[in-house]
Amino acid sequence: MNISEQVLRKRNRALFCLLVVGCCLSAVALAQDAASKDVTPYTLAKRVYKSGEIGHFKITMNIHSGEMNSKVDLRWKETTKDTKPSGEFTLLAEFETAVAKSGEMEQDIISALPVVTVMRDKAGKVTNKTQGGIDPVSGQFATLIQSLVTVTDTFAPPGPVKIGDKWKVTGTGFGASGVKSTGEATLAGTEVIDGLKTVKLTVATNVDNKADDIKAHSDTIVNIDPATGKLVRMSAKLQGTTKGTKLMQDFELGRVTSDK
Repeated sequence: MNISEQVLRKRNRALFCLLVVGCCLSAVALAQDAASKDVTPYTLAKRVYKSGEIGHFKITMNIHSGEMNSKVDLRWKETTKDTKPSGEFTLLAEFETAVAKSGEMEQDIISALPVVTVMRDKAGKVTNKTQGGIDPVSGQFATLIQSLVTVTDTFAPPGPVKIGDKWKVTGTGFGASGVKSTGEATLAGTEVIDGLKTVKLTVATNVDNKADDIKAHSDTIVNIDPATGKLVRMSAKLQGTTKGTKLMQDFELGRVTSDK
């Protein structure tokens, strides 16, 4: 092979690579353009509860309070024990693994966590109760479970929404006095997770709890199955102060499938 043929082959290979890259970039651009033109109205169903239904969840929380940094990994089983056509339900959450890490020290904390029962009555009021665990840890994690059970109803829009639409939300606040957080949710788009098409919401909320001296802002991304109202994935970042101490927290939550 002479030098001119070698140069020609190299040039052809280079042109082919550029063509492949160009096709990939064009595909991405077309996908983004299609997403930007999605004007489909999406209706998010209120969460559907079915007696006997079981789900498994995992969450990783990173907490920075003052000079202390800690991490908590939890897995739990959620069982819907009872439902009624009027909207009442009873749901049981049982922690399966729980590990806390502070600095270089790691500790199994499963014995400190309770079994949590979350209930909604005919009037729509949601409460919880605990069995076992250690106070005040039991109460804190019962509040966490209750808020996660009802989060999709909390963030759901009042009617059909299109990508880019915004609406006001009110959620569970921080502290014993029950001050609520307020903010705004946006339908950011759709996302396929483990083969399931979900709607993705971005939510920004604030709480100013003067009674407990807590002030905070949080940014949350929530993926919901629009057909059932079930939470599929959720991540959040929170910044604020509690009794004069800076607090930063982030977490990642997801469903645990049989192959994970």
